[in-house]
Amino acid sequence: MAVEKTDMRRYVGKREILSYAVTVGGNGLAGGFGSSWGTYFYINILRVDPIWLSRMFAALGIWDTANDPMMGVIIDRTKTRFGKLKPYLVATPLPNILLAIALYMSPMLFAGASEKSVAKFAYLVTVVVIQEFLGTIGGAAYGAVVTAVSPSPRDRQALYTAGSFASFLLSGLPGMLFSLIIDLNRNGVIDAPVNVTFSTLGIASAAIGYGLFFLAITKIKERVVRSYEQPSLVESFKNLAHNRPLICLVAKGVLGMSASLGSSFGTYYYADVLGAASYRSLCGIASFIVGAFSYTLIPFFKSRWDNKQIDIMVSLLKIIAPSLTFFAGRRNVRSVSRIVPLIAIWNAVNALFDGVGSVVPSEMMAETVDYMEWKTGMRSEGITFAAANLITKLVGVLTSSMGTLILAKIGYRPGLGVGAQSAKTNQWLWALFTIIPQAFGVIDCIPILFYNLVGGTRETMLKDLTERRRKLAIELGGQANQVAAESNISAN
Repeated sequence: MAVEKTDMRRYVGKREILSYAVTVGGNGLAGGFGSSWGTYFYINILRVDPIWLSRMFAALGIWDTANDPMMGVIIDRTKTRFGKLKPYLVATPLPNILLAIALYMSPMLFAGASEKSVAKFAYLVTVVVIQEFLGTIGGAAYGAVVTAVSPSPRDRQALYTAGSFASFLLSGLPGMLFSLIIDLNRNGVIDAPVNVTFSTLGIASAAIGYGLFFLAITKIKERVVRSYEQPSLVESFKNLAHNRPLICLVAKGVLGMSASLGSSFGTYYYADVLGAASYRSLCGIASFIVGAFSYTLIPFFKSRWDNKQIDIMVSLLKIIAPSLTFFAGRRNVRSVSRIVPLIAIWNAVNALFDGVGSVVPSEMMAETVDYMEWKTGMRSEGITFAAANLITKLVGVLTSSMGTLILAKIGYRPGLGVGAQSAKTNQWLWALFTIIPQAFGVIDCIPILFYNLVGGTRETMLKDLTERRRKLAIELGGQANQVAAESNISAN
């Protein structure tokens, strides 16, 4: 039986859904390459000392802690005829392209410099700090935009599904191409310096991705009516502290950070243990097909379980395949004929949950904004998503910092080539790629057990907000706000 029955009129047309899909796809294309290969780039191509990197990531965490909440409050207090989020989304793509050029050209600028070159490290820190600042400006607005586009759960599901699918299709393309080029270069098929190849793909993916992002985001319209009264910084933090659904989701993000470590260690495992970075792409062929199909299963899941149940179920089910893969392959970690099929099966099985596993958490996060408005009368997309963005970045910083330290602890030595790592290091990379992230990641289900924005509570919230927005639109006298205020929620 469907647990979440609330429905709503639709306000977003197909063109706007397509525009949002292009926005998210462009963002995934621009950022996916760095997310998958960032640590590898810093250590093996730019050749920066891993200990120095871990210290840089730790410092970035402190920097983000200071500026993210302030940026959220600034966004919430922004008033323009285009909305409060859109100005920041339009302003950031071009600077991000320029910073990508600065970052990916650094191996050529510092060719021959040692791992402990102060000039090279200072240059890297400068570029990354500015990137983080732009990420703060655009990240909160980007995360919150769907909540401002429509109050309708049906619209939000359609937008998140289209965006997630576009990101699924585009975000991995540069990395797949780079892994293929690495292997062709190693085998003497082509003569393409790795640093030049990486820089070319990094700059191209950023330019194309952020270009698409800019062109598409201009077509998206903010509709949801909000009060002119906005909370102060102190009030914002008090409101966050009482937003139970948001706290549950943030806690899940923190506890689940080990899962992202697995992807990072997978890069080293494919390239240095199996001997070909393109094996990642080979292992992903079946999962790509299954993952695309998984988006058609979203109605199946949504008609039977509420978002809380789906989120917990997906998290638990995704533990099984990698755990079995670890035990099946632990005695043959360098055997391509045995390992590649095992990983391919693991990826394909888990890909069944890619669609619902990406859309449902986004819906849950969006409704934490509604929950805050319901409880306080103040709508604060900026501070809510700034807080979530801060946790996401802190988790990324921690995993990157931990990843570099762990590589040093397990005896990994960069630049040795295929099969040159010790047997112990190979075993550690296999475990860190498969079972260890999953074993620790299972605890991320615990906070969701306390997530309360389902069933009757959710129905009541949406009904109350509909009536409030209707009255607010009348008070403000703004015909432009009427569409968002007249959201017609029916709890069947």
